[in-house]
Amino acid sequence: MSALAFDTYKAVTALKQAGFEEAQAEAVVNTMGEALGGNVATKADLTEVRAALEADMTAMKTALETDIAAVKADIEQLRSETKADLATMRADMETLRADMAEQFTTLYKQLWLMAVGIVGLTVTLVKLIP
Repeated sequence: MSALAFDTYKAVTALKQAGFEEAQAEAVVNTMGEALGGNVATKADLTEVRAALEADMTAMKTALETDIAAVKADIEQLRSETKADLATMRADMETLRADMAEQFTTLYKQLWLMAVGIVGLTVTLVKLIP
């Protein structure tokens, strides 16, 4: 920060006119000058800090927008992959249904053939019984 413009002569004169002795006025003015010298921000200081903050905020906004765009892209990719996975799962389920139906039909035919064989065997056995 830059130093504060402080007219020490004017301050000493004002204090002397208010009733201070010269040594007291100088001591007060010196103390105030030292205290204010390092702790007061000027308009230029504030302008500099504001510019730095605005630059930081702009950089943070840009980074945030980039991050948001990346997250949106990731979400869209995941959505697309999920749709593809669901479509694959549906197709697999349909294939399984078809396979199960085919297996059921084959099993049903085999059971009928066994039933026919049992009936035929029974008829043959009945004919053999005297």
